[in-house]
Amino acid sequence: PKQDDCSQLSLLLGNCEPAKPWQMYYLYTVLYVTGFGAAGIRPCVSSFGADQFDEKSRDYNSNLDRFFNFFYLSVTLGAIIAFTAVVYIQMELGWGFAFGALAIAMGISNMVFFLGTPLYRHRLPGGSPLTRVAQVLVAAFRKRNASFDTSEYVGLYELQGKRCAIKGSAKIAHTDDFRCLDKAALRLKEDETNMSPWKLCTVTQVEEVKILLKLIPVPTCTIMLSVILTEYLTLSVQQAYTLNTYMGHLKLPVTCMPVFPGLSIFLLLSLY
Repeated sequence: PKQDDCSQLSLLLGNCEPAKPWQMYYLYTVLYVTGFGAAGIRPCVSSFGADQFDEKSRDYNSNLDRFFNFFYLSVTLGAIIAFTAVVYIQMELGWGFAFGALAIAMGISNMVFFLGTPLYRHRLPGGSPLTRVAQVLVAAFRKRNASFDTSEYVGLYELQGKRCAIKGSAKIAHTDDFRCLDKAALRLKEDETNMSPWKLCTVTQVEEVKILLKLIPVPTCTIMLSVILTEYLTLSVQQAYTLNTYMGHLKLPVTCMPVFPGLSIFLLLSLY
């Protein structure tokens, strides 16, 4: 709804014209679609960038570390620009120009990204990792009562030669962690006639699931950090409404308050 006649006092008293139901539905739909799109592209961007480096290169690890440092440095720098330049455009010219500037910036970035398509290294699809994880879990469960000491035991199953069950990947050596999952690769005499992937998996597939399980503590430990950071960014804006935001003769907009934690991250990443 138009808020031309809605003063600050009317806004506080709740006398302004409320939003219509269809406007609220539209707002929530846009927010959820934006969140869904951001959740889909953010992990893919960093992973795609990491795929551009050759794993066999001598400087692979150092180049990968340098890439992620510059990647998150760029993300933080973009957030700082958003909380300063875009806020300035919004205050001086309005929301339409602010969102228009963001749309133009997004369009330019997409154009630059697609222009580099012939230069990218493309990793061939190796099948669904969720399917492979499910196969290992199902096969391990079906052989939960099998023993490594049984006379039916032939060995741990793996493809011969350089072939790998995961296309585009190398074989993973066997480890002794999560021994219960090794039963998915437990090759018995009865498996000679039925080589179903839901009953017999390769060692590489099993080790892939083990690696996934070992990574679970990482998001478990950092999820609260992400929650706190999100709350901090919104809380700083809420608190700024009650503060004196003047710095000398310069009045800082309330909406640019999140720039300060962004600057802290920017400086720390630069030093790192």
